[in-house]
Parts: sequence; C-alpha cells; structure tokens
Amino acid sequence: RDQPRSRGLGDVYKRQVLNNSDMYEQMLDVLKEYDKDVISINYDNSYAETSGRGVYKILSKSHQKALPLNMYGDGMKKAVLLMSAAIAAKDGVLLIDEFETAIHTSAMDRTFAWVIEMCKKLNVQVFLTSHSKEAIDKLLKCSPQNTSSMAVYTLSKRDDKTVVRRLDGYLSLIHISEPTRPRLIS
Repeated sequence: RDQPRSRGLGDVYKRQVLNNSDMYEQMLDVLKEYDKDVISINYDNSYAETSGRGVYKILSKSHQKALPLNMYGDGMKKAVLLMSAAIAAKDGVLLIDEFETAIHTSAMDRTFAWVIEMCKKLNVQVFLTSHSKEAIDKLLKCSPQNTSSMAVYTLSKRDDKTVVRRLDGYLSLIHISEPTRPRLIS
C-alpha cells in the first residue's frame, strides 16, 4: 500500500503562496532584490518522478524561459528557503542557524523584513543565530513595528564561564555596538 508523502516546502509553496496573491507579490518583491527582472516563481512537479521532488522555477525578463532556482545565486536560493520555511512553520517554531549566510547586505533588509513580518502573521516563533553584528542590526531595524517582540541574547566568556545577556529588541539597537558578540535572537 502507498505511504502518504510528507509535506515538502514545494507543496507548502503551492498551497499557501500560489493561493494568496498578496503573499505571492511580496515574495516576488523580495526576489527582485536578487534579480530585478524576476516576473514569476512557480513550483514544477514534473521532476518529482525522477528526483523525488519538484523544482522551483523562476521566470525573468533576462532569460527566454523559466530557469530552475539552482541556476541562480546562493542568495536567491537562501531567500526562497527562508521564505518557504517561514510559511511551512505556521503556528510553530522556526530555527535557523547563521540566517544571513549567502544573503548580500543590500538584500538583507527586504528579505529579513518579509520573514519577520510573515512569521508574525503566521504565528511562528523564530530563533535565529548569527555571529554577524551587521546582520543582527539589520534584522532589528528592518521591521520597526516588530522590534518590541524581539530579544537578543549574547554569549560571552568571563572567568572561564559563559555569560548570557538578554536584551529586548529596542535595547539591542542601543547596545549592538558593545564588544560582546550577539548569538541568539528570538
């Protein structure tokens, strides 16, 4: 007897994004940070029989046909992964390590704002880790209406012990330039 297949991010994308024109338009706006000529993004299941999963395809004015996401840079791939993961985590928890990797600093504001705002809308508690003060600073500033619901935890060594400091979102903006390294944001 056939076993039910687990829900993949592509299935979530098809059900949640393609059926919601506002969410779809917002995702396109984020992807335009990576390729200003993006026209659409879709999920193609025709590859599922050979590879076991479908493929995201992006149509851009720069190309004559839709190209698989893997033909684009790591930044766009990471943005699609973050956005899909946020949607898939509805009413749950999302854990992302080194959330800023592969995302160019010029695209961080829009990408991070979308993820934070969508997680708030979908009731997702987010835990992000980073060693990058710049990325944490951008995250705290990208969605000012949500800063009050954020917290930053920093870890530092003192006398061979790990010390944890918690700051709410607004205090974090003030203290982000201190020498301790930010580590966990929720």
